[in-house]
Amino acid sequence: METGEYNLPFLDRVLSGQRYVVVNLWRRKQGLIVKKGNPMRLRGLKDIVEKGARFINRNEGSGTRVLREYFLKERDLKEKDIAGFGEEVDSHLDVALKVFFGEADVGLGIEYVTYPLGLDFLPLKEEMFDLVIPGELWSTSVIKGFMDYIDPVRINSLSKNLPGYNLKDTGKIRFEN
Repeated sequence: METGEYNLPFLDRVLSGQRYVVVNLWRRKQGLIVKKGNPMRLRGLKDIVEKGARFINRNEGSGTRVLREYFLKERDLKEKDIAGFGEEVDSHLDVALKVFFGEADVGLGIEYVTYPLGLDFLPLKEEMFDLVIPGELWSTSVIKGFMDYIDPVRINSLSKNLPGYNLKDTGKIRFEN
């Protein structure tokens, strides 16, 4: 985690001793989702605590939850100090909807979901979104077909319609054991 990488160290703990291949699907921006105009003038996670902003949390086991835990530890913040911390939703869109309807002041999520709702976004990190393929499936025709399909030349044409996403490393093998 010292490098800011949290995906691969997490996999190393969870899949210790198993063979797997990690392929990048995309990078995406994660950050704070707030109302248009950022009425509470939040700049980061410390402001959430200091200003008593109502936070909406992602569900246990989600990648965003892992990222949130990393951010809190990095900034020496405690869950108990965050108003609304116990409230959870299952998707990034649900986070954005809670903020949109005023049920929360802020949540951690991806930039893309802020566009249709006209919300503001405060970027905190560009993260890797990876596909973990069990080693025994790596050489199958289904996986080979999928890898051909996500060829960077083909995929990059999609990126113009996906604000907050970066597809430059799509299809690259990040780790293989």
